[in-house]
Amino acid sequence: MSIKSVWESKHQLYNLYLGKVGVDDLIEATLHFSGSAKADDLHTIICDWTLADIADMTVADLDRLVAHVGAWAKTSPDVKQAVVMPGDESRQGLASMYGFLSDNLPWQVEVFASLEEARAWLDA
Repeated sequence: MSIKSVWESKHQLYNLYLGKVGVDDLIEATLHFSGSAKADDLHTIICDWTLADIADMTVADLDRLVAHVGAWAKTSPDVKQAVVMPGDESRQGLASMYGFLSDNLPWQVEVFASLEEARAWLDA
């Protein structure tokens, strides 16, 4: 898995996922960013999956990921996360399941089919 991360501003992180991405890769990235000094100022995250091949993930895998994101959310509760997941129904379903499992987090999580829609929501 490759992840290209760009701090677009002091408050916004853009993550572009490339290649085959699995849940362990996502948990590792979550731990990396949550431990960053910049995480304290974070308000918005864009997770762009337009160029990624998603490894098989189960609901249990997504539960593990949401648990790690939830730990991060305790120290940075006022974050809006836009997940950009274009493509077929299975990709959309996976992203929607992540959004559903994230409902108990203080973060606002929404799933979009395009980067433009995600940015419009974050800017609103």
